[in-house]
Amino acid sequence: MVNGTLLLLKLGVLTSFLPETFPKESYYYDWINANILIWGVILAVHSIIVLRHRFTFFKKWEERQIQKYMDEDKDHVDKYR
Repeated sequence: MVNGTLLLLKLGVLTSFLPETFPKESYYYDWINANILIWGVILAVHSIIVLRHRFTFFKKWEERQIQKYMDEDKDHVDKYR
């Protein structure tokens, strides 16, 4: 939410809400891009760490698919014996 607010500030959407003494030059907001990038990376890493147990779903799904194909192949071979 903070980064969204900062982005709106940089785009000039929120300049009408700022006090008149607040700087409105575009170069003043150059740090916002770095802020969004840094916090985006931090959020992505944090999400991977917090949700790492959910990634086992893909491993289990893969194992189920392999077992399914092995069972189908076994049934196919048994059918022609």
